[in-house]
Amino acid sequence: GASPRHLVDTLSLPLFSLSKLYIDWTSTWVQQCLNDPNFPTPSPKRHHREALIKALTSERTSRANFKDHINTFSSACRGIDYTGTMSNKNRS
Repeated sequence: GASPRHLVDTLSLPLFSLSKLYIDWTSTWVQQCLNDPNFPTPSPKRHHREALIKALTSERTSRANFKDHINTFSSACRGIDYTGTMSNKNRS
């Protein structure tokens, strides 16, 4: 969430690789991180967190699709919904 957007692409590759090689460990690790409602920011709702875990455990063949899920979660961390508009909480 607080990382620069260009890092999302860079960081998605190691996470994708880990999920392919060590799915149990990676999904447990990410789940533990996401159990903290303030990690990485308080903006993503439960359904965003669950969608990321689902993508992590199911999307292990297409890096592009995996990256789309990561980008969606990153947007949620910034308070941007799926349509690319600011959520009500963050509107000025």
